[in-house]
Amino acid sequence: IAKTTGTRVDRFTRETLLALQVGVTMVLVLGAAMLTRNLGNLLSRPLGFSPADVIAVELVISPRAVPSAEARVAYVERLLDAVRHTAGVDAASTTQSRLVLAETMQTSFEVEGTPPEFGVQQVAIIRHVMPDLFRTLRSRCLTGRALNRTDRSENRPVARVSARLASRARAERV
Repeated sequence: IAKTTGTRVDRFTRETLLALQVGVTMVLVLGAAMLTRNLGNLLSRPLGFSPADVIAVELVISPRAVPSAEARVAYVERLLDAVRHTAGVDAASTTQSRLVLAETMQTSFEVEGTPPEFGVQQVAIIRHVMPDLFRTLRSRCLTGRALNRTDRSENRPVARVSARLASRARAERV
């Protein structure tokens, strides 16, 4: 039989703190187990592209050094052309941001031939890319056509959408 010193209040405080420690530990263990399971699920999902043998480089173009959008596009095209002509390079392209969720933009959109529902705005995550990005990442185009060099801001807008968004848009047209 263990003998403790202190008052009833001291004993109650010790027992309460012990119960809190056990409770917090259980919450942390359960949280770690859920995080591990979710991370495993996330890592097992297909990316939609092949990152093997792909090198990503951050490119920052100073608006002071290259002030106009047209000049920046021309600069990037010259840079990509030089990279494409480097030995061992199969393809080269650019995207506005890295392929991580924290670096995205959103835009509203409407499905052609489907009247928008009053008060409902459809939103999609977007990235501006150069035409060869999907070939560079070995990402298949399931239907439709690939992006090409004539897809410019001054022409009719085009987009490559995920199979999930396409199926959602088809469902809305029915």
